[in-house]
This record gives sequence, structure tokens and C-alpha cells, in this order.
Amino acid sequence: MDSAWLYPLILAAGALQAWGPPMNGALRIALTNPWLASLVSFLQIVALLIVVFVCMPRPLPTIEGLTVMHWWSPHGGLIGAFAVVAGLLFVDRVGAGAFADLTITANIDVAGHRALRFAAHGGAFREPRVPDRGSAHSGGNCPDLLVLRIARHG
Repeated sequence: MDSAWLYPLILAAGALQAWGPPMNGALRIALTNPWLASLVSFLQIVALLIVVFVCMPRPLPTIEGLTVMHWWSPHGGLIGAFAVVAGLLFVDRVGAGAFADLTITANIDVAGHRALRFAAHGGAFREPRVPDRGSAHSGGNCPDLLVLRIARHG
């Protein structure tokens, strides 16, 4: 992929993430059962990934790659599932804007702490080092204060 598309695609992914929780909340209301709504949501993902894998099956993992894989590496999907289910269950209680503000703030805070841990100890999850490209991250304090101010004063 041309690197010119990298940041626009990441921005598009972030914009689409803002639509997910309210859509999943509406799905939960329509289907009544939150676990059925979660299943419907995830079956679409599984179907899409099967189609993509059938169309582009290479590269495949090597035995060497599998043997050096950390035990926690395949569990990122469970973390993502937790985020999706949380949105599905709670977005209509706090509102889409507040839900997005809180999740984005938590994301920035955790990313900042991971960056600090990376600098001190080699990374929380042994992420590859990527040169700083002028990140707007300020340690998490500014977004926290912004969300608290919005929550208090509307």
C-alpha cells in the first residue's frame, strides 16, 4: 500500500469507530437481547474476514512465527469485543457523544502510558518502535480535563 494512504485510512477508521456504538445500540434496542445483538454484529465481521481471507490468503504464518508468538498476541480480538459490547450495552444510557469522549480519552491515556512504559522498559506489549511524527498526545491530561469539563458544564 502506498504510504500516502496510511494516515487518511487511519483517520477514516477513527471516524467510522464513532458510528459503531450508536449503530450497535440501535441494534440492541431492535433485537432486545444484547447478546443476540452482539452475535449479529460479530457475525458480519467474521463473514467479511472470511471473504477477505479467501480472496487474499497469502502470506500464511510460519511455524517459526507461531512458536515465538506471545501468549497474549491472539487476544486483541477479545479486547475489541469488550469495547463493542460495552458500546452496545451502554451508549443509549450515556449518549453517543459522552461514550465517544470517554472511550477516546481512555484510549489516549492508555496509549500515553504505553508510550511512557515503552521509553522506560521496552514497551508494554513489545511494540516495534515507530519514530515520533509529531503526535498531539500530551500525556493524557488535557483530554481528561476536557471530558470532565464537558461532563460538568455540558
